[in-house]
Amino acid sequence: MTYKGNQIDYRNLNDNLKTKIDKAEEVKSQIQALIPKIDNSWQKGVYNETSVTNLGQYVAARVIYFSDWDADNSKSDAIFVDIPIKAYSGLIKLTLAGDYKINNSMGGAEVTYQIGKVNDTSYEYSKTIMSISSSFASSFYIGDVVYLTDRMYIPITKAPNSRNPLTIKIELISITNNAFTIINGIGVARDSAIVQPNPWTRQTSNIPSSSQMNFWDRSMWNDIVDGRQFLYGGVSYNLGTFKPAQLRDFLQVFLVNKMGTFKCFVNTTDVGASSINGYGVLTTIKPWLDESGGGLTQKFETVDTIQKRFQVDDNTWSPWVTIQNKDVDVVKLFQSVSNGKKQVANAITQKGVPTSPDAEFATMANNIKAIETGKKVDVLVVNIPALSAGGATSVGVATLFQPVNAMINLDGVCLRNGALYGTNWANKHSVYNVRTIYAGNGLWNTYFDVRAGQFSSGEQYNLAILTT
Repeated sequence: MTYKGNQIDYRNLNDNLKTKIDKAEEVKSQIQALIPKIDNSWQKGVYNETSVTNLGQYVAARVIYFSDWDADNSKSDAIFVDIPIKAYSGLIKLTLAGDYKINNSMGGAEVTYQIGKVNDTSYEYSKTIMSISSSFASSFYIGDVVYLTDRMYIPITKAPNSRNPLTIKIELISITNNAFTIINGIGVARDSAIVQPNPWTRQTSNIPSSSQMNFWDRSMWNDIVDGRQFLYGGVSYNLGTFKPAQLRDFLQVFLVNKMGTFKCFVNTTDVGASSINGYGVLTTIKPWLDESGGGLTQKFETVDTIQKRFQVDDNTWSPWVTIQNKDVDVVKLFQSVSNGKKQVANAITQKGVPTSPDAEFATMANNIKAIETGKKVDVLVVNIPALSAGGATSVGVATLFQPVNAMINLDGVCLRNGALYGTNWANKHSVYNVRTIYAGNGLWNTYFDVRAGQFSSGEQYNLAILTT
């Protein structure tokens, strides 16, 4: 027989050791129970496997990933964010992210819903699109809250050929103390019966950009309505697409004295205007008290330009005409005109007809005609149209003699004794060439070639002086 030494097991221990071992086993069991809780808790610097969070009793959030769209990608489809409550007071916020998979829906959207609903009565509701990318808006449409008898939901529609996944974050901020319970019951499901008709008007942010806010006076902004989704009698209108007669009848309701101005915020493409910026303020001027309208005039002001048009008939607007490019250095422009007038006034005065540098063009023209000389002189007004930066144009006048001297009150070159004289400015609003051409029947055409230089220039009227 082999000797195995003293055998020690739990039964051989004294009571003191048995108590210590029992406590150790109890501690081990408690540690094992804590391990899942520790694994699922938020930890700094490590990946946390959780999609539901809360900050106290009143704020909670949940993240849901969805990609289970209808297999037929050629048609629209819809999902809804199901919220299992019928009454709610507070804010619900959706943040969505898209991708470039089947098509481009990159970027995302951020939408807030202000809700005040008690039982079956809604006391407060508004929806605000804080931001949305153009690509996302072409692929998805985020709907309004829909109330059912025992719950509410928010529909989201997918456009055809846009079978891209979505990441959706739902946040609740409420005065009730069960936000965490509500967020745990929220889910997302597919239902093609609730799709938004396609094609739809792309949704855009309800919040003006920083450049737009710098452009509009803050106090004025409070008085401007959103003409893209103007709600009247429960019906949404896009005022930027109205024909003159439609808009005239519409304004009869909103202008207290039946005449005056009406401002609204519209998209550039809605009104058929041109601008590097997509949005602007449309001001409609209704001049008459009666419903005939007489003739509406509209001004469209964006960050970079101001344009005008008028009513041709009940169904037609005139083309837009740019009356100011906002990137023009107005100070330099007026200074250039002022300097030109001073030079012309000095020249007239030296010829014996005193003329003030501040005199009107018509006065200068009459004073020039009063100069006693054997030479033939003609003074005409020329219209130089608005020019974009780097643009150029030619403006012409006609005389019954061949000019050998020709100038307009604009920097650059002029014709002196049949030859070009002056400075050809490459980067300045100026005249860079003067040409005379015989048109027949004793008529001579003189052309002034004008460039805008490095800045765009607004439309202006100038004085042309031509002599033999």
